[in-house]
Amino acid sequence: MRALDALPLPAALAVALGTSLAGCAAHTLETRLVDQAFTSVAVASPLAGPTVRDTTFRADADAVSLWLSFADVVDTHAVRVRWRDPRGRVLGDSGPVAVNGEGGYRPRAGFVARLPLRGGPASLVPGTWVAEVSWDDRPLVRRSFTVAETAP
Repeated sequence: MRALDALPLPAALAVALGTSLAGCAAHTLETRLVDQAFTSVAVASPLAGPTVRDTTFRADADAVSLWLSFADVVDTHAVRVRWRDPRGRVLGDSGPVAVNGEGGYRPRAGFVARLPLRGGPASLVPGTWVAEVSWDDRPLVRRSFTVAETAP
């Protein structure tokens, strides 16, 4: 896997940004995924990220959250997370969620998707799960995590 700080989004998502200053050339900004983490702790701010990072979660935990941090975001984009169980079935879907809903330019933008565990169907399927992230309906990244059985 490539380093997160150098992970660009697909080339088609690079956006040309012009400037209104006379004599200045247009610049190209490329939206980048700069950090990502799973956590079982509530994320207070999508920009700040989680205080605890995990990859293994007990089935009786409240939820698994996936936090994503983007840099140089131009315009509004849709992020979607599909949660696949160890058999490949989709047992959770964030649906498309707007990032930078106001449009324009943002130097940083964050996103959090959550898969409920305790008492939900995901708590009954221990094993290695995959979170599939798409950006504007294009695959962006796949991350795996483990849901561990709880002791009787």
